[in-house]
Amino acid sequence: MAQAKKIDTKFRPEDLALPPRLTAPIKLIDGLMVVEAEIDGRRGAFFLDTGASSFVLNKARFAMPGTMAAPNPTAPMGVNGSVGAMSYYQVGRFDWEGLGFQNKEVPTVDLTQVEKKLNGTPLLGIIGYNLLNQYALTLDYRAGRVELRRPGTEDAAATAAAVPLLTVPFTLRGHLPVLPFTLAGQTYDLALDTGAQSNLLDEQLAPALASRLRKSSQATLAGAGSATRQVVQGQLPEMQLAGKLAFRRQRTVFSDISHLNKTPGAASIQGIAGYPMLSQYRTTIDYVNKQLILTSW
Repeated sequence: MAQAKKIDTKFRPEDLALPPRLTAPIKLIDGLMVVEAEIDGRRGAFFLDTGASSFVLNKARFAMPGTMAAPNPTAPMGVNGSVGAMSYYQVGRFDWEGLGFQNKEVPTVDLTQVEKKLNGTPLLGIIGYNLLNQYALTLDYRAGRVELRRPGTEDAAATAAAVPLLTVPFTLRGHLPVLPFTLAGQTYDLALDTGAQSNLLDEQLAPALASRLRKSSQATLAGAGSATRQVVQGQLPEMQLAGKLAFRRQRTVFSDISHLNKTPGAASIQGIAGYPMLSQYRTTIDYVNKQLILTSW
C-alpha cells in the first residue's frame, strides 16, 4: 500500500539562499513566462507562476514510486481546481540565479496540461509564491526578463529614473495579491496571476458586460489539472485600477470561479487579472510591502 505523506510546502527565510537582487531572462510563450534553473545537476525549464502557491516539480521527471502525498490545503491549484494527486521528491539542491534551497522534500504533480499551454515545452517544475514572497518582483516583458529585489536594496539612480505612474496597496488573499478594478462603472476585486494568459472573470458578470465585449467567441479553458470547460471569451475595451490608471484592449474569459472562493473566512474575488493587464506597463509586485507599482516602459 502506498504511504500517505503530507508535504510542508512552506519555506522559511532561513530555508532559502536569498540574494539581495537577481535578474533572470524569460522566454515568453503565449503570455506565460518560462525561466531556466538547475536542480540536482539538471538544468531545464520552469514555469514562473505567481498563481501557484508553491514550488512543485513535474511528476513525470521526478517520480518516486511507491509513495504518495496526501492532499495538502496549501497545494497549488489550477484555474479549474485541484491539480490532482501528488507525490514528493527529496531535492538535494535547487538554484535559480542564486535563489535556492537544499535538502527539502517538495511536491511533484502532473504538469501535462501546463506543458500543452506552453506549446509542448518540457518542464522540470513550477516556481511559485513560496520562492517569491521575500521579494519585489518586476515583470519586464518588453526586455524579456524579470527582476527580483529585496526591499531595502534599491539602486538610488535606477529608482529616481523610474517614477511610478501608480502605486497601489494590495491585500493578500492566501498567496494572491488582490486589488480593486473598475469595469463599466462597477468595482470588482481581482487577484493578480502571472500564470493567467487572459483575464478571468466570474461567469455571473457576463450578462452585465456582454454589450461591451468585443470579438466574443467560445473557447476551451484548461488549467494545471486535467479538467477543461467551455467558456465565453472576448476583449473588453478598458478597465481601470483603483479608478485611476486605464488598461485597454483586455482579453478576457468568463468562467465559473467558485473553486477560487472556497477558503473559509476569506473575502471573495470576482476574477483574475493576468497577462493582458500585467503586460501593459512595467509591473512590480512587492510582496514584502504589499504594493503594486506600475511604471512606463
